[in-house]
Amino acid sequence: MRQQIKYLFITLFILSLSSCLHSRFIRKEIKHENITIQWYYYSYISNGSPDIIEVYDGSVSEIIFKGSDVVTGISVSNDTIIIKLFEPYRGIIYENLTKDKIFGYITKIDTTATLDDYRKIPDGKKESFFH
Repeated sequence: MRQQIKYLFITLFILSLSSCLHSRFIRKEIKHENITIQWYYYSYISNGSPDIIEVYDGSVSEIIFKGSDVVTGISVSNDTIIIKLFEPYRGIIYENLTKDKIFGYITKIDTTATLDDYRKIPDGKKESFFH
């Protein structure tokens, strides 16, 4: 009986640890003046995560958008961060925290992505923790 309980605890520990471990895949990264913008998602064992767009200014960061099956691109034009979406009404938008300005940049949503843009969504590249 003790042996079974020991194995049960070990199994539960491994399962809880593995649920915390996930790989981050970067679809696109843009460095512009003092900020870095990353468009990424996580790969979980059971399923994928939504696409996340996060803006970094040094060690400070803020997630400005999180959605599934809608983001087709990100870009920066002068002082504006543009998030391009394909038919956002059919996807799932978890967070749209775009504000008038983030770290001095205006954020805008562009809903004019085409089916061709959607088909060309870049695959994610596994983030390297050893830069």
